[in-house]
Amino acid sequence: MRRCLIAALLSILSSPALSQDAESLVREAKNPFADVANLQFIYDATLDSRNPAAQTVTFQPLIPFEVSPTWSIITRTILPFIDQPGTATGEGRTHGVGDTQFSAFLSPTRTGSLVWGVGPVLQLPTVNQMQLQPEINYTFKRDPNGYLTFSPTITANWQASGNGRWTVPVSLGIGQLVKLGAQALNLQATAYYNVAAPAGTAPWTLEMELQILFPK
Repeated sequence: MRRCLIAALLSILSSPALSQDAESLVREAKNPFADVANLQFIYDATLDSRNPAAQTVTFQPLIPFEVSPTWSIITRTILPFIDQPGTATGEGRTHGVGDTQFSAFLSPTRTGSLVWGVGPVLQLPTVNQMQLQPEINYTFKRDPNGYLTFSPTITANWQASGNGRWTVPVSLGIGQLVKLGAQALNLQATAYYNVAAPAGTAPWTLEMELQILFPK
């Protein structure tokens, strides 16, 4: 069930010191190791002129647990619901639950411009893959609630060979922190383009994200 023995995510945040409260909450929203419980709902649609779009809605809760004054365990579950076209002529669309992933990262609670964590990523069914997700976010000077993000997910399928092994996208997203009453929400739209991918993979993906934050 182990997708990879060790996975590391980097989140490098470049932001001005204008509105500290808004800036801190944006940082926590984009920090995969933040000590803030949150729920994410992510919609992805492939853009490919050759084939009908595949769509995925992902439910992704992140729940931190403090294990000491200086360390936390950050748990994240990824549960995707997929709607995709048939792979052969005449096949209709298929629907169902995709690979379910659970991760638990040990991360220092001290915050800074560079945050990190390390731990196992478990996936059902078994897949022999590596996943790397660098993340760079820039907060706007005139609006600390708004930001740009670069967060491609790079994967390598070790059971494949040649051009079928790597998926390497580039991405650019824009996000905005808003409040609905007292509830903090993070809204984000991101476009991904695959510079390397297995044959048949759509070149573009559009992603819309709603993140519900529960700061302490």
